[in-house]
Amino acid sequence: MVMNRNRILRIAVFLVVTVAACAVALPFAITPLINTEQVKTRLAGILRDRTGIEVRFNQLDFILTPLPGICITDISALIDPKNQVTIHKAMVELDPAQLLKFKAAVRRITLQSPELIRNKAVVSEKNAPEPLDIA
Repeated sequence: MVMNRNRILRIAVFLVVTVAACAVALPFAITPLINTEQVKTRLAGILRDRTGIEVRFNQLDFILTPLPGICITDISALIDPKNQVTIHKAMVELDPAQLLKFKAAVRRITLQSPELIRNKAVVSEKNAPEPLDIA
């Protein structure tokens, strides 16, 4: 059974269009799934277990281009009773080579508008504020 050239071309075009449509639809399909309370609670628990800090955030978005990753918005963390950190947006880029091996590895984290807030009710003028070691 010999396939003619036009039929092979149609099959190739169909496959390319299907893959492109899936790539475009992927972020829209994943974002509602990762914004469930179960996923947010689990992620906050992992962060609490690894850092010892309670972290709250508003929304998670899956991003496919330029590199696959997750965007976390409106992050708030109470470091200690004296200091709180707020971050408008954090971009967590994943390593594509590791994703092909079905492993998740962070390539880079970019923070947008981080802000350290000192709790003035706890820090009095009599006590000199201690320098924060963020290294």
